[in-house]
This record gives sequence, C-alpha cells and structure tokens, in this order.
Amino acid sequence: MTVVCGPTVRDPESRTTVLNPRVVVEVTSASSEEYDHGEKLDSYLRIPSLREYLVVSQRRPSFDLWRRGGQGSWQRNDARPGDALVTEAVGCTLSVDATFGKILTGVCPPRCGACPQGTCP
Repeated sequence: MTVVCGPTVRDPESRTTVLNPRVVVEVTSASSEEYDHGEKLDSYLRIPSLREYLVVSQRRPSFDLWRRGGQGSWQRNDARPGDALVTEAVGCTLSVDATFGKILTGVCPPRCGACPQGTCP
C-alpha cells in the first residue's frame, strides 16, 4: 500500500508504479520477508519523496518502521506486542496489539466491529 500527498506521479513505462509515495506499507509473507527487509528496503529508501517505510510481519506480531530524518538519514523503529508506532508522515498511531488482536488473544479487539460481540468465529 502506498500513501501519496498531492497528485500521484506514475512511471510512464509501468503505470502501476508510483514514483512519489510518502509512505509505503508492506505486509510480508514467509517467502518475501527477507526481500522486504533487504533489496526492496534499499530500493525504497532511495525514493526522494518517501518519508516512512512500514513492514508488517505476517509470521509474528511486529512492525518495523524506517523513518527519514531531517538530514535525510534513516532511523529504524520496531514494535512488538504491547508497543505502538506513530507514523509521523500521516499522523497515525499503529498498535501491534490492536492490529494482531485475534492472533495474540484469540479474541477480536473490542472495537473491531467485524465480529458479533467482539468474538471472532
């Protein structure tokens, strides 16, 4: 998933490629986790408009967030159960427990709304 502020600029040779993302979110799979933290990460961090790159693990409840600092350097922040991250580029707080609620507890978070009475089938 990408977040763009302003008009979307697409690669003329690949219309599915966005050239000016502000935030990129990747949900890994078992086969892509190493690639998402390696070669893909290196490629994304060279995009001038990118401010944050968030990797959400599918194997374990965790987030890894890379954020561009004032001098253009990148800082990595991670979040595990009980933690939350603030995505400054879009002003959103992401809680690991709320995101992975059913995986951690077997019960949907109270405000999930997807399941009757907060309990997933």
